Amino acid sequence: MARTTVVGVEISEMYTLQAREGIILLAMDARGNYLLEGYVSKQKMQAEFMRTLLLHFETPQDALARLLAQRGMSARSLRQLGVVYPKDPEVERYYVFVASDTLCLNTQSLLRVDLETLISYIEARVFQRPEDLQALKEFLIK
Repeated sequence: MARTTVVGVEISEMYTLQAREGIILLAMDARGNYLLEGYVSKQKMQAEFMRTLLLHFETPQDALARLLAQRGMSARSLRQLGVVYPKDPEVERYYVFVASDTLCLNTQSLLRVDLETLISYIEARVFQRPEDLQALKEFLIK
């Protein structure tokens, strides 16, 4: 006859670990201008694409809707471009979205640049985050 041992375990607290994920939004207005976040720091221009981290159990689409609402933006079409895996240990992955024909009610913190200016920004290393360049490269290749 087999012996059975029963062990009781009491759980006092439960933690749910969630990977740190975010979204990157490449947005263009109806004229084809890119919308970037930018600022001048010590006479050096720095720009990046719009981004946010996912909140607790939020889907990438939920985070995208929240980001658009925070910026007072609407877009005619939204599509997911893919996933970018940054070297940053803080964030595991970014979901990249493209917003076309974007209307923006609040452009105070956004820059509108055309493709030529965008290329000059890339050459001048205005983009500080490699995942922004990786997302842009994925977009331009497709």
